[in-house]
Amino acid sequence: MKILLVNPPWFDGERQGVRAGSRWPHLKIPEEERYMPYPFFLGYSSSLLKINNFNVKCIDAIAEHMSYEEFKAEVKNYNPDIILSETSTPSVVHDMALLKELKDEFKPFVAKHLLFTFSTIIIFFCVILLSRFRYKTWCNVLHHFLLMVGLFTVLNAGFYGGELVHRFNLPAGIGN
Repeated sequence: MKILLVNPPWFDGERQGVRAGSRWPHLKIPEEERYMPYPFFLGYSSSLLKINNFNVKCIDAIAEHMSYEEFKAEVKNYNPDIILSETSTPSVVHDMALLKELKDEFKPFVAKHLLFTFSTIIIFFCVILLSRFRYKTWCNVLHHFLLMVGLFTVLNAGFYGGELVHRFNLPAGIGN
């Protein structure tokens, strides 16, 4: 099985983005020209896969200053069975659009992590709105119900995002 780990390119006009290894993913300003964090999770994942005898390749398109066309050509040349991509909140829409362009060549994979993350945000936003009216019985019941649902989504976002899997050695939930 050929696995490809990618940190896809991220450009907005002349500015290049950084995401992997950066605590604050962002589009760089000219003064940050030399700033290039190491993609720790891609490196760790690549090493772990290699130790377990997987055929793996890692592309850090940002560090290699790849254009979008060079990145797509590199991905197609490797012809992986699975692509795992680094992404971040500021770049997720951009990254999904870029990876969607490769969709005809490869099966898309979006983790349940995103579903539960966005669900959590929406639920807790509703909880905040309802907290203003908690003195009403129906609102208090709905408030507590949404807090419980929110807790469930937080746990699932962590589980499917890998945090709980690695910290507590839980089963990975593959195939769910």
